[in-house]
Amino acid sequence: MYLMCKSVIVPPIQNRNGNLEGIQKPLSEARATEALQAFFFCGQKKKFLGWHVPDRLLQSDGSLKPLGTPSPRCWAVPEDRRRWSPLLEHLKGSYRGVVATEESGCTSVPFITLDPDRHHGEDPHLHISNVFRLGRLCQKLFPQLKWLVEVNLNNGSTKFFGFWRRPIPIAQARAMAAQLYERAKEICGNPKIEAFPYNCQQVMLPCRTDKMTIINSGGLPKCERYKLGSDGREYYTTYSMVALSWTFPRLVGAWKRAYHPL
Repeated sequence: MYLMCKSVIVPPIQNRNGNLEGIQKPLSEARATEALQAFFFCGQKKKFLGWHVPDRLLQSDGSLKPLGTPSPRCWAVPEDRRRWSPLLEHLKGSYRGVVATEESGCTSVPFITLDPDRHHGEDPHLHISNVFRLGRLCQKLFPQLKWLVEVNLNNGSTKFFGFWRRPIPIAQARAMAAQLYERAKEICGNPKIEAFPYNCQQVMLPCRTDKMTIINSGGLPKCERYKLGSDGREYYTTYSMVALSWTFPRLVGAWKRAYHPL
């Protein structure tokens, strides 16, 4: 499913005084990306999660041999965030994420996650059953959160992301993730289940182009965007941040704050 439109008009919302207020400009993919980036990374003070692509060595036959394996790395958050675009890079395929270690200076996280950590030899029917049971657990244990699911289509590995209406303070997030971990371990009998930011201290953002992102109405829609290359505009397909914004309407307030330096 693809979004053909480039922008939408955000409907009016009620403020705390009961008055209707709206955003005058249409919500484009660029503005939605900027606003959601503010939401995702406002608690990342010193470190964030990046995706390291190793250098490649030219071989005698003209091919390029990677000098290592692509892997996540912790990078320093730049002092000037105005030219920092981690969410846009993530949508292009250079994956970015959040870190919740003590040395990262993290004060809040945008979500908690649950990853069943599927084993290669696990019975697929058992895995599917556990995924459904864990999904019901997430909704029952924390009904105040909006849940998003990410699926690896190669092996069926599934991760649950739970968003609140604002970034979750780190101490509260750890307590929630610990509770989720203990209950999930009882269901699956697997102590290797990962719950961010409890026993897992870093996680990539959802909406990865190599995985399927599922919201309450089905697959998250995609859209066509472009980047400037040596030959002009280069178009690519990625997940729509406008659609993600509509899925989590309580994040509307973050759209207005996105135009102020964090």
